[in-house]
Amino acid sequence: MSRWPELPLVDVARLTRGTEPGSASYTDASRGVPFLRVGDLTGKTDNPVYTDSAQIVRVGASDLLLTLDGSPGCVSSGHEGAISSGLRKVEPLDPDMLSLSWLRYSLMSPAVQETIRRHTTGVTILHASAAVPHIRIPVPPVPEQERIVRILDRAEALRRFRAQADERTRALEAALFGELFGDAQEDWPREKFGNVGSLDRGRSQFRPRDEPALFGGPYPFIQTGDVANSSGRITRFTQTYSERGLAQSRLWPAGTLCITIAANIAKTGVLAFDACFPDSVVGFTPDDRVMVEYVQSWLRTIQKALEGDAPQAAQKNINLKTLRDLDLIVPPLALQRTFARRVAEIRELQSAQAAIRQRLDDVFQSLLHRAFLGEL
Repeated sequence: MSRWPELPLVDVARLTRGTEPGSASYTDASRGVPFLRVGDLTGKTDNPVYTDSAQIVRVGASDLLLTLDGSPGCVSSGHEGAISSGLRKVEPLDPDMLSLSWLRYSLMSPAVQETIRRHTTGVTILHASAAVPHIRIPVPPVPEQERIVRILDRAEALRRFRAQADERTRALEAALFGELFGDAQEDWPREKFGNVGSLDRGRSQFRPRDEPALFGGPYPFIQTGDVANSSGRITRFTQTYSERGLAQSRLWPAGTLCITIAANIAKTGVLAFDACFPDSVVGFTPDDRVMVEYVQSWLRTIQKALEGDAPQAAQKNINLKTLRDLDLIVPPLALQRTFARRVAEIRELQSAQAAIRQRLDDVFQSLLHRAFLGEL
């Protein structure tokens, strides 16, 4: 329990829900404003959408946002545009009693996040708006808020520095690909992507897709967001299929290269375990002419072009034929092996960095917990 008064969130803050202007209002960047969806805050999508609708809720970089659908509980700021219905703009009703920074950290605190989790419903798409009336915010005196915020700001700065170092490490793989394969030799053969291995869509045949009986079993179920956020290797999952779910899907082996073809276009991740995935993801297993590491890095070099060419209705998508018809240069296998070996070294470094990042995250969560118990 906090040693300060705890007040309902709805008594100390205004929550403004975003809107859904509809895909008919989607336009280009020169004519519209960014339409911010849950994935834009969580990093699960990086294909921007713009809207010219007048029926929008505008936000600026200083505004505090909270996700309540899809990935409930994400707290973020620094965004400009119009927010979707899965987001809430959160403002203190009385800034002289509750600072915006204190409110931000309060929403990130373990107690509030647990409240959101406890009142989240849904299977494939999660909803947590029912949690709002149950969220309570500790309200210490403003000088105490400011003191604790300074401590948490320093801890969060360390996490940002770590993220910047991680980003530089991620760039190493692209640089290595350019070094080894950037000047393709004229005698290196060209092939259609679909001819250098097995390339097939995942399966999720039952309708409705969120039928509860399909879930909760022993078989990992991967979706586009899991691939997009995998940093190249899928080592975790948040959903599983039951025996009934498996019967209407397919179990792909560890080592399969997963490629997204809807919402997130041509994002990739290699399975670290056997898993199922829906038809918005394509699975690739190579023949003896190419290695997965080479193919994955090649796809990253053309990902933006594929995304830019993808038609968009409610969401961007490409079809399997588009992937199969892509022209792929096939370097000597020995050179691909050299690349794969050096990529493995880079990923070992990334694993070590991930362990450091996890320790920093654990320290930050501990500070949050202690802060809102009044122990800092």
